Amino acid sequence: MDYGDYLETAAAQLARAHAILRQPRPPDPAVRASAALARIRLYRSVERQVVAVGGVREADLPQRGVVPDRQRAGGNQTAAANLATALRYATAHSITASEGVGNIPPIGPVAVALHSAHQALQIAGDILISNTGPYTGPGDDHQPSTADGIALLAGVGRENNLAAVARLAAAAADMDVRLARWLWPEEAPAPLGRVLAAAEQDAWQTKNGSLRNDARTIVGLGHGAQAPVRALAIGPAVDDPHRWASPASLQECVAAVDAARAWLTRRGDDLTVQQVVRVATAAVGITRSVGHVQAHTTGTPALDELAATTARPWRGVLEFANELRSPVPDRGNLSTLTAAMSGVATWLQGQLRPAGQWADPPRWAADEAARSAWRTGTAQILSRMPDLADQLHDATLRAHGRGGVLTEARRLIRRPGQLIRATHWVTAPPEHPVFTELLGGLRAAGTATRALAARADVAERPGVGAAAALGAPMSPAKLAGQWYPQSPAEPVERASRTRSRAAQLQGAPQVKRR
Repeated sequence: MDYGDYLETAAAQLARAHAILRQPRPPDPAVRASAALARIRLYRSVERQVVAVGGVREADLPQRGVVPDRQRAGGNQTAAANLATALRYATAHSITASEGVGNIPPIGPVAVALHSAHQALQIAGDILISNTGPYTGPGDDHQPSTADGIALLAGVGRENNLAAVARLAAAAADMDVRLARWLWPEEAPAPLGRVLAAAEQDAWQTKNGSLRNDARTIVGLGHGAQAPVRALAIGPAVDDPHRWASPASLQECVAAVDAARAWLTRRGDDLTVQQVVRVATAAVGITRSVGHVQAHTTGTPALDELAATTARPWRGVLEFANELRSPVPDRGNLSTLTAAMSGVATWLQGQLRPAGQWADPPRWAADEAARSAWRTGTAQILSRMPDLADQLHDATLRAHGRGGVLTEARRLIRRPGQLIRATHWVTAPPEHPVFTELLGGLRAAGTATRALAARADVAERPGVGAAAALGAPMSPAKLAGQWYPQSPAEPVERASRTRSRAAQLQGAPQVKRR
């Protein structure tokens, strides 16, 4: 299940609780107190989502359990920070009153529904953390684990992402309108009476406060159904290449491409030229395969020819990378990047070109359900290929910066009575024609893949390219503290130097090769 699935589960459980609250309140105060405690957990989990997708700093929020000052509540913060503040204030009295009560399990249908919504949001939060990485310092720093996490932290699609989450905040506030009359602390024994009275006070303040307006405003500013965060899945593990080497289905192929992208995010500084060769080889086959499937499942024959055109830059990358080396031994497919990409290409070829020739569509898509599955699965693969090219380009650039790209050189060795021309490998200078053409080929591969995706009406998966367009640093795995920096001036300057260096390399003259 994706992040959006858990949001929908939480929304359904909130709607269930809202409907149950129409019924008479239960006479047992423990049942009502259980719902009051479940309400605290629910609000905390909704706040967690808003903080994560809205880029809110902990320093911008009040302490938990602090009662809001009506003169100072809100302020000139971002809309996301105002909403997170309102969510935190929604449990200010309840948190204090619940201390010492203990952990009362969910009792009754309202508490069970709120607890189920909280659990769904907890899993959704775990999905976010698996992509953005946990906090790494007191400044709310992150070390992203995936390119999707990079895009999320950079703010790609933030309005839509916030709209998807704010819908739950608005639903919780609407539920409080009924809950405020349902808790009924009178005649409840202490300490349950204190919990119910505090929850009742919080619910009444939510009813009359800014929470609903803040949430509805954010919902109206975005399109929650189009939020890129909805498609976020748990961040893949990248430590076991064999796990991704032999996908057995289209969905496993999609997960393998995500694993390859995650490897570049986390281990991109270990990239070798030999790995670029293997990825480019796989990318040629994958591009041709997904284009072929899209052409036959969407009724757009031109996509097949366009896919062949899109594969040409990858062939150029393969040609140029084969003329370079890295100063480490070639260990084959002993990385998740190469194992996953090679595995996807092999599986697609086995299904679509088992004998080296394209199989007739009825053989791999015998009915409409199969056609739909192939169309959806290959679209998901295609949506990830532009980011793969972007990350491969940036990792190659960093590899060169640390002396990890070598070029062939020749020298004369004098021996008695003869001259011997010997070959050796030296660090490629920034302006080396093969290296600059390799970078150009990777840029061209990203551009061509985007064009193929656009022609197939496939939305590109946000990644490092979309993040860079918003000014995010090029190497987030190394510059993790720049996502929410303590001092904004230094990270901007460092990121500027990084981008200037990249522009210098990318702007090197292109040398035509024979």
